[in-house]
Amino acid sequence: MTPVSVRPGGGGDPLPPRDPRPQPERIIGVLKRAHAAELAAIGPNRIPAFRTTRALLGGACALGYRPAQLAEWLGMRTGTLRNRASADDWICDQIFADLAGRQVATVRRWQRQGRLPNKQVDGVGQCYYLASDLLRALCGYAAPGPTDRQGGLPR
Repeated sequence: MTPVSVRPGGGGDPLPPRDPRPQPERIIGVLKRAHAAELAAIGPNRIPAFRTTRALLGGACALGYRPAQLAEWLGMRTGTLRNRASADDWICDQIFADLAGRQVATVRRWQRQGRLPNKQVDGVGQCYYLASDLLRALCGYAAPGPTDRQGGLPR
């Protein structure tokens, strides 16, 4: 059962429960920049940019945002967004930092602070995180515990 807040003074209708998802402005900003980077990419850079956008859309859906809601915010059709979104996938911290307007050191600090769970490191030393975890950390939420992975954001 979801706790319901009561208006100050005790009277009247209860307040609606607070939406636990992160601020959409930050997430939408990253998604718009990813789409712009995808449109600007040429040659061999186009496919990685396309995959990044797909992973970020999937990450936003994994956080609990409905495709119709995201499509409205991004100015696209719901069917287009559903087709573009992949499963929550791994994104390089350097690419995400560029899209989020942060430095890579900031993203790595989030991991040390516990805002990002485990990372994967490739053979070249680049760090990868799940898109939903990066979006959650961007909005200031802590990493979910092992049992919270299925439910999106902590309750």
